[in-house]
Amino acid sequence: MFVYMATLAIVFFASALLSFIGSMHIGLVNLAVIRSALQEGFRPALKISIGGVLPEILYSFLACLLFRQIHSDSILLLTLNWLSIPFFLILGIYQLRIESSLQVDQKNQVRGKISTGVYFGMMNPQLLPFWFGVLVYMNSYFTISSITQQLAFSIGSAVGAFILLYLLAKLVIHRKSEIRNLFSKYQVDRFIGWTFILLALIKTCTLLSGQHFH
Repeated sequence: MFVYMATLAIVFFASALLSFIGSMHIGLVNLAVIRSALQEGFRPALKISIGGVLPEILYSFLACLLFRQIHSDSILLLTLNWLSIPFFLILGIYQLRIESSLQVDQKNQVRGKISTGVYFGMMNPQLLPFWFGVLVYMNSYFTISSITQQLAFSIGSAVGAFILLYLLAKLVIHRKSEIRNLFSKYQVDRFIGWTFILLALIKTCTLLSGQHFH
């Protein structure tokens, strides 16, 4: 029982950490939170944050179900493990090259703060492949197979994203004049990019050394 609970905790915190890091990029939800905090205050921004993390639960759980279907195929799983290396490399290089902007498309505004967050979160097409790639990556160390582990993984993804958005809203309220510099690509997007590249290197070393922990 202790080992099982420890595994659940590891799954939860690993998911939350990766979600926290992955949510740092200047995406639609982040921009909506920043804009709301600047113009309307902390509470409206917090409501957008709550709505914005709900799609994380949906997409990460769908990724768990998809991964479960191919988990028994050892050849396919090994292939996907190797493919996760260029996947994280591409994510890292993309984060190093993108131009950050603090502009929110006015056409994408919808009524209601929580629904605004859900709307922007659902519009992120990268969530499902991102979480599937994370599951493939984590499979080299432990397997997420039971429904409780999948729920811990999905809830962790939402918690990590929410913590980031909560801190972001707080920071905007207290440091309004410094937002553009703080969230420039040279401080945030580069950090995310190098983090993903580091994950790719760690995965390469793990596969080459033949160390698989299930």
